[in-house]
Amino acid sequence: MLVAGAYSGDDVNALIFDPGSSTFRVGYSGEPYPKYYLPSVFGYLPNEELPSHRGIRNGAACPLPTLHRPSEAQRYQGKEAQYYFHPNSLCVPRERMEMKPLLEDGMIDDWDMFETLMRYCFQFCFFDQQEGKPIFFTEPFWNYRDKRETLTELMFETFGVPAFYLGKTAPLVAFSFGQPTALVVDSGSSGTSAVAVYDGIPLLKSTVHTPLGGDFLNDSFVELLESLHVDIIPSYMLFRKELSGQNNFRVCMKRTPPKVTRSYHDNAVKMVIEDLKCTVLRLHERPLRVSAMATLPKADYELPDTRTLRLKNEHFQIAESLFQPFYPSVFGKDLPLQSITGIAWECLNSVDIELRPVLPKHLLLTGGTTMIRGFERRFLYDFSTRCFMPEVRVRTHHMPSFLDSTTAAFVGASIVTSLASFWVPKRREQS
Repeated sequence: MLVAGAYSGDDVNALIFDPGSSTFRVGYSGEPYPKYYLPSVFGYLPNEELPSHRGIRNGAACPLPTLHRPSEAQRYQGKEAQYYFHPNSLCVPRERMEMKPLLEDGMIDDWDMFETLMRYCFQFCFFDQQEGKPIFFTEPFWNYRDKRETLTELMFETFGVPAFYLGKTAPLVAFSFGQPTALVVDSGSSGTSAVAVYDGIPLLKSTVHTPLGGDFLNDSFVELLESLHVDIIPSYMLFRKELSGQNNFRVCMKRTPPKVTRSYHDNAVKMVIEDLKCTVLRLHERPLRVSAMATLPKADYELPDTRTLRLKNEHFQIAESLFQPFYPSVFGKDLPLQSITGIAWECLNSVDIELRPVLPKHLLLTGGTTMIRGFERRFLYDFSTRCFMPEVRVRTHHMPSFLDSTTAAFVGASIVTSLASFWVPKRREQS
């Protein structure tokens, strides 16, 4: 698949697409960060439910396409439905609008939606300047071959790109850290994976995956709130906040709340839980014991309707399940899953014995879930206690900010597309 000299060096101004379970990152090759972030969820109205009197924009009718003009980028027409991708348009409650994730288990499932999304990105993100530019897509290691072939065909046959490439996320993360040989632990929304990378090549037989991730933590919070009899009232149902008394607020509900679908309401509730998760979750640097519960710091969180959610130690217990799935949590159930440290250790033991002393020095932590307070120190402690190689010093490498940690694969793709000659040109795909 390597085509030397076709596109290389500074001559390449590729477009990079980094789809994830939380955000969809798009941007240009050679840039340190993505240019745009789209939510990994979309709204849609099936064609049979569209108002007949209203014209629908299909992309050609916008004289000044830009992502910063919501009125020009609210909706986009596909073959089967009208789609909403713009972050602002997804916040507007619309009757009969359903919400769905862009990806299913990190893979593309709805191809009509995805083709429409690509047209949307080309017009409103890249201003219809994609012609003549190669396209680079990141993908998880478990992506199916038929989906890769369908995406390649879509790029060449439908959009007529001159060159295209699909890159695994693990080596891209390794390149962004400047360590082509490493053990990459990527913990995102849909789950956590551990992949060994040797000299920029992912050792796919060593890959291990667990569903423990951001969505798992969201589900844990949903169960916790149900057990506490706390209902989340999302912002779209609120009218305004009013000051009542000294430093006290009261919320006025809308008299006639918008008639929205169940999926829209669930997504609005999920956004509140996402903020709750990022605010209160904490990890103890050593395995949590029931006897130490009383000494843990408490946490308060203000809900959108100004109620205060008081957590005694539940925010520690929920986070603890990432490293002890069998931990007796507030839900009273054990989870037959492998911990995050467990999959990293299994990945290490699956590589050649000559490589095992090398990888513990290059443990790369990436993904939004790794930004939980105390995650890096806890991972280092757990992995060090499992490592029976006294001559090897275990070292973790972690991006300091949420932005850097969630865009590591994009940064790696930006580096690779600027330096390497590996593109698959259209003539090669046709042959």
